Amino acid sequence: MTRDELKDLAEKAVRQVCAASPHRADGDNRKRLVMMTRALIAGAMLLVASTPSQPETVNQYITDTSNPDLKEAMEAYAIGVGHGFFWYQAVAGAVNRDPTGQSRLFCLPANTNFSGKIVMDAAKRVTETAKGEDVFKRELLSALTKMFPCESRLELK
Repeated sequence: MTRDELKDLAEKAVRQVCAASPHRADGDNRKRLVMMTRALIAGAMLLVASTPSQPETVNQYITDTSNPDLKEAMEAYAIGVGHGFFWYQAVAGAVNRDPTGQSRLFCLPANTNFSGKIVMDAAKRVTETAKGEDVFKRELLSALTKMFPCESRLELK
């Protein structure tokens, strides 16, 4: 996307926000809103550009985490995938209004907060037990499911 296209996209987004907002965005407020919108769009473009075009295998994850230049980014990737699973099940449970836990992917014990440490423990389990050509995301979900099984549903095979 060129600079002019980014500028046009940001301006269009600002017009839509301003039209829907009960507050007026004049002068400095409008400039600030344009700059924030441009930054948001640029950031989103960077994230999209940095995502892998094919599924990350367990071997690729192991290789990338052993590279000091990529280790932090790959840990952030794993944590992001784990949080995606967590929020998916939170939304699915709320949408389905499922008190039985049937729609849950995994069930944390009471008084346990989902955290990056939990995801990294699951990722470590993946690197120790999964086959190298397996898809990392699928194996991470499997590890979380085995670490925190739901008592009220049949075990996933």
